[in-house]
Amino acid sequence: MRSLAADPTELTLRHMPLVQRRDAQIACIAILAFALGFYLLNTAQGIGIFTDSTRYMGISARPYDAPLYHWALTGGVWLGLNFSTTAWIIGLATLVANVVLVFTLLARVVAGWLVPAIGTALVVLSPQFVTLQSSAMSEPPFLAFLLLTMHAALSYFQSRSAAALIACSVFLGLATLTRFSAPPLGAAIAVLILATPAMDRKDKLRDVMLLFGIGGALFLGWMAYSQLTAGRSIGRDLWFYGNMGPEEWLSSLEVMTAWILPDQFPLAVRIAALIGVLWFGLSHGIVAMRAFASPEGHRTNIAWSSLSAMLALFFIFYMIFIVLSVSIEANLTLTGRYAFPAYAILAMLVALGIARSRVTPSAIRHGPAILIGVALCIGALHSARSAARTPEVYREGYGYQHVSWRTSPTLLAIDALPQHAVIYSNGPDIISFHTGRTTQFTPHEYLLRTHLPEVGNPVSKQIDRIRGIADHYPTYVVMFDRVDWRHYLAEENELVSELALDKPAAFRDGRIYQVPRSPQPPAEGN
Repeated sequence: MRSLAADPTELTLRHMPLVQRRDAQIACIAILAFALGFYLLNTAQGIGIFTDSTRYMGISARPYDAPLYHWALTGGVWLGLNFSTTAWIIGLATLVANVVLVFTLLARVVAGWLVPAIGTALVVLSPQFVTLQSSAMSEPPFLAFLLLTMHAALSYFQSRSAAALIACSVFLGLATLTRFSAPPLGAAIAVLILATPAMDRKDKLRDVMLLFGIGGALFLGWMAYSQLTAGRSIGRDLWFYGNMGPEEWLSSLEVMTAWILPDQFPLAVRIAALIGVLWFGLSHGIVAMRAFASPEGHRTNIAWSSLSAMLALFFIFYMIFIVLSVSIEANLTLTGRYAFPAYAILAMLVALGIARSRVTPSAIRHGPAILIGVALCIGALHSARSAARTPEVYREGYGYQHVSWRTSPTLLAIDALPQHAVIYSNGPDIISFHTGRTTQFTPHEYLLRTHLPEVGNPVSKQIDRIRGIADHYPTYVVMFDRVDWRHYLAEENELVSELALDKPAAFRDGRIYQVPRSPQPPAEGN
């Protein structure tokens, strides 16, 4: 393989700052403009709010997990903004950051503007990115911290700078505090440090300890503080509660094929395309890892080999981590949200593979053009799919911001309930977001993350607790028809029977029951 740095013109362009490279600057701005257009149109009715959004906002009956996004949201409220506005500003800031960080990361390794533009477009114009970026979710800031970690790691491998490694560790710690799935990136960087040729073993161990030391201290410090003050930290038992069966694994595979092609293509074609892209990206990563570990390749291709190898290892470790996660936690599947970081890494890895094919003598004559053409077709499909869903979201919103929730007669009726009333619901987060009222979940049959009954808290005990509260405060049960995903909650018929609920106020999208007081015993002497 010929060195990517062999052409003096390419070398000059590659090390020229992005702001001085007019072609790259224009390409980055153009992609950013498209991404901003999608963001503004998709948030016209407000940034998307979902179940986990309300958890990060601290208005859900269920607490949040990783704290950094929660801190950012509550920080905005502390400054006088509401949650939705704060989330929108964070979404806008992370959108700009993610577009620029992806483009510049690729531009640090690949000369010219075309391949960085293709790699960036494959990430930021995909339906997955557009949807997540337009939602009050932790994935956008998580991706930004991952990219910052990679930038710092690339600087470290190029210069062996302790400052770059410290920055890498800090960004890795912040990424872990944003989502708990960042450690695979740290593992990938550590493997590359240990594989660095012509580096003393003690220096390798020292740098690995420095990589994990600062970021690990940030994360473990939060864990200890949270455990002492709130009695919880990561919120999961390290046990194998996973309950994914063959149907769930097939569904997850179908979700992953959407990375490449839309559902209109036959499943067999989508699977073949996914396998082909995986093979191309990972085979390029293996070549890069070999180049990185060789003294000659390390000298001549350090930027290309270190970034490509880092992306390949991170992709492998991240997928292993996600598979372990769905094995540990019940009712968790490889949805687009959890798998999206892997897609973003794969897209960048494929872009670097395309760049390598352009300077590899063994490549077929028209191979690079074919690869670029395929990538452009996939990017065009991504853009078309993102554009197709945008008009509806623009008109109606999505998530809990959807017009059907904003005009819900059941939600409107809740405003008429006494202010001191106690409310239970299968959608307490929806009520809290739209009305600001504190609401609790109706009784649960089992815990979501274990799929097992809660020890010492059976449904009968939860129902007795509601009866006791109803004896002292007006108590209501609100059931929404559209909330059909909380299978762990007790059925409405069971609540009606056990709590003697009668004559609900019925609306087109739900019902409101008042819990009666317990019958009073007759007074003595009567």
